[in-house]
Amino acid sequence: MTELEREVRRALADRPGDAALRRLLGELLVERGDPAGEQLALEEAIAARREGWRDCAERLLVLALTNGFARLPDDPDARLLAFGWRGGGSHPVQFEGAIEGTAWTVRYRHRVLSVSRGEERLADVPLDLSSDLLHPEEANVLLHCVSDAIVEGRVEALELPRAARLPAHPAWRVGPCPSYSVDERFRAPGRWLRARDVTRWWSLFWEWTDEPRDD
Repeated sequence: MTELEREVRRALADRPGDAALRRLLGELLVERGDPAGEQLALEEAIAARREGWRDCAERLLVLALTNGFARLPDDPDARLLAFGWRGGGSHPVQFEGAIEGTAWTVRYRHRVLSVSRGEERLADVPLDLSSDLLHPEEANVLLHCVSDAIVEGRVEALELPRAARLPAHPAWRVGPCPSYSVDERFRAPGRWLRARDVTRWWSLFWEWTDEPRDD
């Protein structure tokens, strides 16, 4: 990242709606091969309804499945994205990710969250949650805690917040997990919609198709 990009990101943090700053950041990202740069250009074309905007919308729908919608100036869930956590479901809730060539699995079942490295289970942490399901906000906090523990080498001593303290955690928000399927026209191996992108993706999808929504 160049010093100019850092300056633009700092300025954008103060003025997130500044179209000129977003355009400049997009150009800088394109220069260094970051797909978020293309996303910004597509978003601008769609918002302005320029000629060919539907093609731009279709391309953005694909990019959002492959990389998620860009979060700028900085992505608060960058650490989770580095692991590429995917999954969800129920009974058990299960997420799989990898970093530096090592596969990790996080599983939640019967109010116990387990963390495994490959086939080796390293931690079983009881949780006082009220359900065997995880809300997206709960999943985001827990995955942040696990990811931090993995990076810091303390998985076997993993401690997790109690249920009453989860909403106060800085990662309490809808994040990348769980993953969801999408319209069959966009289904392909490795393409899953991140939880935090669901509303925006489907809104763009309906604009692109111009089909009435079933209510």
